[in-house]
Amino acid sequence: MNMNKKTALIGLTAGLLTACSSVKAPEPVYPIPEKKQVEWQKMEKYAFVHFGLNTFNDREWGYGDSDPMTFNPARLDCEQWAQTFVKAGMKGVIFTAKHHDGFCLWPTQLTEYCIRNTPFRDGKGDVVGELAKACKKYGLKFAVYLSPWDRNRAEYGSPEYVDYFHAQLRELMSNYGEVFEVWFDGANGGDGWYGGAKDCRTIDRKNYYNYPKIYEILDELQPQAVVFSDGGPGCRWVGNENGFAGATNWSMLRKGEVYPGYPKYRELQYGHADGNQWTAAECDVSIRPGWFYHPEEDDKVKSVDHLVDLYYRSVGHNGTLLLNFPVDRNGLVHPVDSTHAVLLHQEIEKQLAHNLLAGIVPEVSDERGGDYSAQAMTDDDYDTYWATNDGVVSADVTFRLKGMQKVNRMMLQEYIPLGQRVKSFVVEYADGDQWLPVALDEETTTVGYKRLLRFATVETDQIRIRFTDARGPLTINNIEAYYTDSAIGSKQPSEKIPNGFAYTVAALNEAEALKMADGDKTTSAMAEGDEIVFDLGEVRTIHAFHYLPDQSEYNKGLIKNYEIAVGTEIGNLSNTVKAGEFSNIQNNPMLQSVFFTPVEARYVKLTRTKMVNENENMQFAEVVIE
Repeated sequence: MNMNKKTALIGLTAGLLTACSSVKAPEPVYPIPEKKQVEWQKMEKYAFVHFGLNTFNDREWGYGDSDPMTFNPARLDCEQWAQTFVKAGMKGVIFTAKHHDGFCLWPTQLTEYCIRNTPFRDGKGDVVGELAKACKKYGLKFAVYLSPWDRNRAEYGSPEYVDYFHAQLRELMSNYGEVFEVWFDGANGGDGWYGGAKDCRTIDRKNYYNYPKIYEILDELQPQAVVFSDGGPGCRWVGNENGFAGATNWSMLRKGEVYPGYPKYRELQYGHADGNQWTAAECDVSIRPGWFYHPEEDDKVKSVDHLVDLYYRSVGHNGTLLLNFPVDRNGLVHPVDSTHAVLLHQEIEKQLAHNLLAGIVPEVSDERGGDYSAQAMTDDDYDTYWATNDGVVSADVTFRLKGMQKVNRMMLQEYIPLGQRVKSFVVEYADGDQWLPVALDEETTTVGYKRLLRFATVETDQIRIRFTDARGPLTINNIEAYYTDSAIGSKQPSEKIPNGFAYTVAALNEAEALKMADGDKTTSAMAEGDEIVFDLGEVRTIHAFHYLPDQSEYNKGLIKNYEIAVGTEIGNLSNTVKAGEFSNIQNNPMLQSVFFTPVEARYVKLTRTKMVNENENMQFAEVVIE
């Protein structure tokens, strides 16, 4: 090559590189996440494990009085758990080291109510330790759930308990290696055994546990851990236990506003558009109706169809999916649970296997240039992104496909290390010489870390995304499109309501009573007073009472504690067949099923002995007696 030409080429290349590097990156739009929060969200889906005394005593929320001698899994195998989670595409696991009953699944020296005083491994067991070791072996991240509420401790509600709780946290954080998350449940205060007092205790949920001190302990011992609570600060509860976030989902909250027991918890599905604290949503849900194992739920494991739908509405709605596995009484993940979880992973992998936009450089209506050009959206590099110029908060991105293609899925990602920006967008496809919107059943507002769209199949040679508003210059690091012929997960499955006997309710008019027996979850009947009597018309053999709470946004009229009595004559309903607690009904208002020894009865009386909100009347979406 001629020396002059060579010198000119080198000079041109250097000039281009200088031009690229001289283009200034967009300024962050606050709040922005910490690096550990970004790494946490990249995990996308991970496992939850509920296991403990509740498993062996058929409870959801232990009262704090279960005998430790009942805890004795015959075949506990944490490696089986870990292998299941790996096959299901999970990146980590959070374990209930202590639930509300106060029982500790590690050999703590701080209380006698722990695994040391069980027959398991002759009192030398340590489930926390075994799982931490299995996670390390199989490449999973490990984390712990530690319930602040403790229904066993006599001093709960006093300053002495707070010292005890902090000591528990320090013990767990010091002995089991690195954890990626620490989970503090929002259920706090209420009735419990409390060392035999058997009373109800109320605490100041905002201040009692001294969370600033807790954060100091975690910063000292586990600085990489993300802290979960209703309001974070690391990540937040999504406001339901059904496993989904809103299609509009901001990763921000107003700092200091949300606390455990926050009354406007449903807004956590959407976040705060004007929030000043980065606190992304974690979508927790159990693969079964309950969080702990119950044999009668072996045939009620969520279908693959349901789980796939939840993936699209959690990970695909700018959240993470925390899927719970209620380990059984043998100490194993049940085979039905593991099969469905693995099939979920395989189905998602199949549906999102072939990216139709890979390697295509789109046309854009605005471009910052340099390192922030359009090709960054399809280069398979998370840390490169297309950006618009300062002041430009709307722009079009158009992909010319390789011929006519069927399309019905799309993935969009913002570069969240610089903040969440997109406020609204539209997806369109070319149909001849016109652009038409794809047919969606949800709004296209926020994007965040990841937005997955499912829409009616279109056949086209061009796809266009129109970003119509944002909080700052656009920063999009990935756009993908797919076609799947699978119908799995295409719509939200509905909960099955069992069939039962016909009944009348004398205290209600016919139209009101029908609302609790019409099979429609959107209607609910209200009943005044402390009891309601159901007349089956004739003597029947019954064995179960099913109650679906009101399903409106804030679930009104929830019964917390109940008593069910039956009889063959209206004047003699003294045979109490069951009394207890609808555990966790406020956070997880699912179908409540009460089973009892079969009995002959015509009349069934339900008495509310405690309400979630005492000033509300009972409300019923459905009642089934079988």
